[in-house]
Amino acid sequence: MEFAGWTVTVTHKPIRKMYLRVHGATGAVSVSAPVALADWDIRQFIENHRDWIDQRRAQAEAERFRIPGFTDGAALTVLGQHWTIRVQSGASRRSAVSGNATVTFHIKTDDGPDQVQRLADRWIDEQILQAVEVLIGRYAGMMGVTPGPLAVRSMRSRWGSCNVRTGRICVNRALAWADPLLLEYIVVHELAHLIEPGHSARFYAVVDRHFPLRKRCEQELRRLSRTLV
Repeated sequence: MEFAGWTVTVTHKPIRKMYLRVHGATGAVSVSAPVALADWDIRQFIENHRDWIDQRRAQAEAERFRIPGFTDGAALTVLGQHWTIRVQSGASRRSAVSGNATVTFHIKTDDGPDQVQRLADRWIDEQILQAVEVLIGRYAGMMGVTPGPLAVRSMRSRWGSCNVRTGRICVNRALAWADPLLLEYIVVHELAHLIEPGHSARFYAVVDRHFPLRKRCEQELRRLSRTLV
């Protein structure tokens, strides 16, 4: 069942009452309902609990977007790609080496969690920049624009930015934990600003011409914006 942009899984069972669940790992919503109950009644039940659902889904997204602990053997997913973390102490210089779905952080003997965190942040930024470069290679020529320097940083109020004077494009580090399609949309969005600086009808026409899934991605980004810290 579709409800307010969510997909709600409805299971009819031989029960007398309805039960609602928001799955913590994914934020998915499911309802168990009596066998003969009409869809209208189920929708009304969901509507009556909408504030609670929104709160629980926001908590689930916050957990999913929380930067993981970078410890040996931990799992990490960046831009949809799964990695296993290895931490090796005793290196003469800090470095991050990735390959075969494993990223190894080489640290010095007396390094603590803060040094591992900074090393991991730099590695994640490199993954994002590499992905952005691929996307720019795909779209910039097609759109007839030439962007300037690229950057990644944490931002509380936006997912990306473009300096139309210098062509500098910056993307939010939090996109590392999101669906890669959202990063693709942000890149197209910021490149479009090199054609049309403001958010005019012409601007959105440019974006829609090159990225037909704009509205879907904008809806998802609005939902995820509450997880930014």
